[in-house]
Amino acid sequence: MKDVKGKVAFITGAASGMGLGMARAFVDAGMKVMLSDIDAEKLDKEVAALQAAGGDVAGVALDVTDRDAVFAAKDATLEKFGKVHVACANAGVGVTGALDKCDQKNWEWCIDVCLWGPIYCLQAFVPVIKQQQEGGHFLATSSMAGMASFRGMGPYNVAKFGVVTLIETLNEELKKYPDINASVLCPGAVATNIYDSTMHRQDRYG
Repeated sequence: MKDVKGKVAFITGAASGMGLGMARAFVDAGMKVMLSDIDAEKLDKEVAALQAAGGDVAGVALDVTDRDAVFAAKDATLEKFGKVHVACANAGVGVTGALDKCDQKNWEWCIDVCLWGPIYCLQAFVPVIKQQQEGGHFLATSSMAGMASFRGMGPYNVAKFGVVTLIETLNEELKKYPDINASVLCPGAVATNIYDSTMHRQDRYG
């Protein structure tokens, strides 16, 4: 989509870091934005700040590991704005550790947030974008770790490689929809809350 003014975007992990940066950029471009995040208090604060700056935005608290909650967030977006043209599956967590040392709980947490989260967003939003027949875009945030594996980041590598493959596959499936496409972000280390908390958790996973 070249002309995004007035279009509607949905973002997960939008109360901080890259997700908040996306929200601000979309607002600056004239888009309407539904921000979502698991941190409801911080989400409310950032939504209020964007509204005070003139943004047409709203927020919905969301745990992306809950499929029903993701679909409910989609419904909330449609109820508020009527449509959705861009969906950004950005929420993520950082888990460090060797493949054979990271415990099951943290394996599941990483996969649930970093891979199942984007899958649930895709399942919720892509059918709506198709049905609208107005064009659109699905964006998922992966990582450099989704392109080149790094030692000591086993679960994270696996999840982020999965996100890259997810979007590659989605693009193949979207070929019959020339006005809808998908992309994946693969950033390096970015100074976000996730990065900081991951660095402080490394000793927990061996």
